[in-house]
Amino acid sequence: LRLADRLLDEGEQIVLKLHTKRSLHRKDGDQWRRELMERLLSPARARCIVQAMHDDQGLGIVAAEGHLLEVTNHMGANADTLAYLDRRLGLGDTDAPARFVSGSMFWVRLEALRPLLDAHLDEWEFEAEQGQSGGTFARAIERVFASCARGAGYAIASAASGCGEPEPDPSRPY
Repeated sequence: LRLADRLLDEGEQIVLKLHTKRSLHRKDGDQWRRELMERLLSPARARCIVQAMHDDQGLGIVAAEGHLLEVTNHMGANADTLAYLDRRLGLGDTDAPARFVSGSMFWVRLEALRPLLDAHLDEWEFEAEQGQSGGTFARAIERVFASCARGAGYAIASAASGCGEPEPDPSRPY
């Protein structure tokens, strides 16, 4: 988020948000990270996703298929902070259920993050990283990226749909 405004000023429109994804609280953490990377970063996929975002200027976020989940089903200890962020960012209620990008890795049109960028979040608002698996300001932020994009008027899609591929079986977790 600290770099997003600067990247916009430099003319960048589309970026890939990644992190180390060291999900030590999950037995399948390494597998999860590899799957996210493959679905977002394989050479054919990356080219296809970027082209889809160039072709459709209304496409704000492209997430790995199988990783767009309903927030209410994965609220955890983030409920109060999410409610606060919804108010602060002016996201309000919509007809569709709020979704988030599980794994917090995705392609994004930087303008789709405008509600977050305009909130002028400060470093003091984020707790120190101590391996928490939920209940932190950063975890709540991860759950509002997609809502920000929708609030800014952008669509959200899976990498599979953006590349014209079938979606995986939704009953298979990650």
